[in-house]
Amino acid sequence: GRRPLAVAMTAGTGACLALAAVAPRGSGGAVLFGALFVVRIVDPRAIGGGDVKLAGLIGLHLGWLGWDTVALGSMFAFAGAGLFALVLVLMRRRGFGVRIAFGPWLLGGAWAAIALTVAAMIIG
Repeated sequence: GRRPLAVAMTAGTGACLALAAVAPRGSGGAVLFGALFVVRIVDPRAIGGGDVKLAGLIGLHLGWLGWDTVALGSMFAFAGAGLFALVLVLMRRRGFGVRIAFGPWLLGGAWAAIALTVAAMIIG
């Protein structure tokens, strides 16, 4: 049932908080994990447990590049998923309240944020 997920979520929360205490740049993982974990607790249908765990890992990696990269990656993920859902609704493929996989959008947002941050570092 849900016990393995609850154990993984609790362990993930502890690991992110411990890492944030030791390595402040790693706190991006704790922030993204925590934010999506709260959403999951408030409405379990809103986001999957796998997405919550993936957000922690992505935040950990983005955090090494800075808080602006964490914010940019999050914004790209939510904007991309939202626009995709809107297109599905407008094309009448799905109704309002459409559920889509969020993991690919988290990964895409992270890669876009990394690319922009590295490009900004190279340019100047």
